[in-house]
Amino acid sequence: MWEKKTDGLRNLDEDLVWLVSKLPPKNDDLVSRLPDEVLVSILSKLHLKDAVVTSKLSRRWRYLWCQTDRLVFEDKERRCVIRSEQNSNAKKYMSWVNHIIHQHKRPTIDKFNVTFGFDKSATDAINKWIEFAISKNVQTLELNFKRLRTTTNYPFNVPVMEIKFLKSLILNHVDVDDEGLKKILRNCPILEHLSIVCSCKLMKPEIHGKGLALKNLDMASCYGVKSIEIYDSNIVSFSYQGYPITLKFDNLQKLQKICMGKGYSLKMMNDILCRICCGVPYLQVLELDLHFPEGSIGPHSFPKLQKLEELIINDLDRDDDALLVLSFLVEACPNLQRLTIMKNMWSRPVNINREARRMANKPHQCLEMVEIVEYQDGARDLALAMYFVQNCVALKKLVIKPFGGFKLSKDTIMEKSAAKSRARQQLEPIIPVGVELVIL
Repeated sequence: MWEKKTDGLRNLDEDLVWLVSKLPPKNDDLVSRLPDEVLVSILSKLHLKDAVVTSKLSRRWRYLWCQTDRLVFEDKERRCVIRSEQNSNAKKYMSWVNHIIHQHKRPTIDKFNVTFGFDKSATDAINKWIEFAISKNVQTLELNFKRLRTTTNYPFNVPVMEIKFLKSLILNHVDVDDEGLKKILRNCPILEHLSIVCSCKLMKPEIHGKGLALKNLDMASCYGVKSIEIYDSNIVSFSYQGYPITLKFDNLQKLQKICMGKGYSLKMMNDILCRICCGVPYLQVLELDLHFPEGSIGPHSFPKLQKLEELIINDLDRDDDALLVLSFLVEACPNLQRLTIMKNMWSRPVNINREARRMANKPHQCLEMVEIVEYQDGARDLALAMYFVQNCVALKKLVIKPFGGFKLSKDTIMEKSAAKSRARQQLEPIIPVGVELVIL
């Protein structure tokens, strides 16, 4: 008898170790002793094509893959072929998906994912795939397309009936308009994660209502969007990557993380931070870029983000103006504990700004960890590191990841090693006692 519960393998490695410990004597067939539910759990963690191949092992294995709870139609080894602009490959892909769907027998599935190049001729097939997934009470639905000859995306039309079990919806190159978004939120009562990438129809989406289960909202490269309003919602994290837009927040008591992209002028950024202060009282993590349009730098001060604990700068211009803005931003976060800075290797020419040289003598009482990624051992990056060493009273750790080139080659590996040595030689003399220097 198998004493271990087999209602899903939460950790495949641990379960395999357990199975090995139950190995029978030599010349005995371990596989024939495994319960079907254990085999199905293992097959569900394989790539779909590999799982189907196991049907050739024996009669017993012939239909086991048909009970898997994950249908991920992505062949990583032939991804370029599947996504190519050759119509024959798209037809082969659709035939493959249709065949698997026809054979599948499990009444429910956890995940359904299709990834291939979209053509208008595939619209009817995709509609049927979505209907199939919904009929199986799918929990995670991912439509990841890429445009081929057509200039349009797949139009996503949410069925009128309630989709009771959907928890995660990921749409890439799928068109959803403002009304369609409202319909998604209305018809998916337990939807917690929604990601929309490269939708051309969204313009002024609004997300509101305490009755929504939505916790995570990600939008990227939706270039028709002019503004996004989120209010009276239980959302926990929000991310928008794309052209600068108007972001409005109000009465978001549970929102803890906000991520926004580059290109925002200081005026727009200041306006957004003011809205955060008023409408997002418990924000803990802010992720943004300090990459400004030409001529956007000027006199400024930021509103206080009293609850913010972590600040992530994904794109920092390598000039004095951006460093000055960074110092003001850190100053506006009195309870900040962790700061991560990604340096921009391709910034515009350095702007020597005398005003920016005043980014010093602004003590910070709570910042404990600073990480600088793509650190270069020049005077400007050294000044950046020194600023935090000299002004962060509670600093415990300075993490440095030196820049050693973009390509992975023998020469690059040697350059990375040399960059680490130079960074250590440069920074060790300025690190005070009690502060740990970590060079990755």
